[in-house]
Amino acid sequence: MSKLQIKNLHVEVEGKEILKGVNLELNTNEFHVIMGPNGTGKSTLVSTIMGHYKYKVTEGEILLDGEDVLKMSVDERSRKGLFLAMQYPSEIEGVTNSDFIKTALHTRMHKDEKFSLIKYIKAFQGQVMNFDTCNGVIHVVKKGDTLYKLSRIYKVKLSDIISANPYINVYNMQPGDEVCIPVIMEEDFLVYKVKDGDTFEEVLKNTGVSPDDLFKLNPDLYKIPLICDMEIKYVDFQR
Repeated sequence: MSKLQIKNLHVEVEGKEILKGVNLELNTNEFHVIMGPNGTGKSTLVSTIMGHYKYKVTEGEILLDGEDVLKMSVDERSRKGLFLAMQYPSEIEGVTNSDFIKTALHTRMHKDEKFSLIKYIKAFQGQVMNFDTCNGVIHVVKKGDTLYKLSRIYKVKLSDIISANPYINVYNMQPGDEVCIPVIMEEDFLVYKVKDGDTFEEVLKNTGVSPDDLFKLNPDLYKIPLICDMEIKYVDFQR
C-alpha cells in the first residue's frame, strides 16, 4: 500500500506565493477531488508534485512512501507511479485515458517482459471498466463529435442517448469522454467466426470494433481462450 503525503507545502511562482501551507494525505485506492475557483492553486499543486520547473517550493515536503519526492527528477517520479494526465487527452488524436494507463504500466515493466492487449484489458476491466453500467456500447468522444452526429452514426434517438447518460453533459462533450450508446437490436448483430491462429488483436482488426464494445457484447470473452470456429458477436455501426 502506497501513501503520498504533502506537509506544510509552500510554493511560489515568479516570486508570488500561490500555495500557503498545504497538507494532504492520499492512500492507495483512494480518490480525491480538489475543487476551487481559478487561481487558487489546483494546477500549481499537481504541477509541483510532478516537478515542473516553473514552481518553486519554499517550504514543506512531499513524501511518497517516506521518500522525498522533491529530490527526485521528473522521470524518477513517473517511475515511482506519479502520473499527470492532460485535461483533454484526445489533443493527441486517438489517444484515450486507457492508452495513458497502459503506457504507464509498460514503463514500469522489465524490457523483456511482455504485456499483451488481452492481459491489459483483463486487469483494466477489473479496476476501472464496468461493462454492466451501460446497456449498449461505450463510445469514446473524439474531436468533432456531437450529440446529433452520434445519433446518426449509431441510429439511436437523441432522447435515448440523453437518458442513458444522466451524469454527462451530452451537449458539451469533451474529447476523451465516454458516452453510453443504448443499442442494440438483435437484428443488428454480426458474427465473426474465429479462424485458426487468430489473436485477439486480429479479431479487433477484422471486426473493426473497440475492445470495450467487443467485451460488452461478449462478456465471457476475456475468461476463455480463442478457439477456431468460436463465434463472436459485434456490430458494424458504419454499414
